[in-house]
Order: sequence, then structure tokens, then C-alpha cells
Amino acid sequence: MSSDALDEARERRQLVLVASELGISMEELDQLEFALDEDSSDDGLVYSVTVRFEEGNPPDIMSKIRGLDSGNYVYLNAGLFDESNESDESEE
Repeated sequence: MSSDALDEARERRQLVLVASELGISMEELDQLEFALDEDSSDDGLVYSVTVRFEEGNPPDIMSKIRGLDSGNYVYLNAGLFDESNESDESEE
């Protein structure tokens, strides 16, 4: 598998985890405009992951998102992607 293909597979696995954490399907997540922000140390330790949603996303999907009480962002578990990183290492 090429480096680009590995990166795409890793990103897709991370998005599956995000969708699951938010309580929505991948199909619903694919319809949303959002950005993932990681707050991490210089040595790569992730303190938090924030999902920031753009204005104008479908309200019916936005209403399903766990943890979206006010504003357009959700904080996720900092260790959310740990499992996907471990599976990447085993593939190499």
C-alpha cells in the first residue's frame, strides 16, 4: 500500500471513530462541513480533539450530534484516535 493510500485509510478510520463518538452515521458525517482541531504538545501528546462545524449544516443531522449543546463545536476524548494509530503501526 502506498503512503497516500495509508494516509487515506487512516483518515477514513478516524472519521468513522468521530461519527461513532458523535452518534451519527458516516453518511450523515459526510454531509457536514467541519474541521478537526487537535490540541497537542510539541512531542505529539494530544490533549483534546475539537470538532468545529461550519454554519449552514443540515439542522436534522446537527440535532442528532451528542455533546452539541450550544455553539458549533464538540470536544472529543483525547485518546479517541489511539486505537486507529495502533492498528496503523501493526500494518507497517
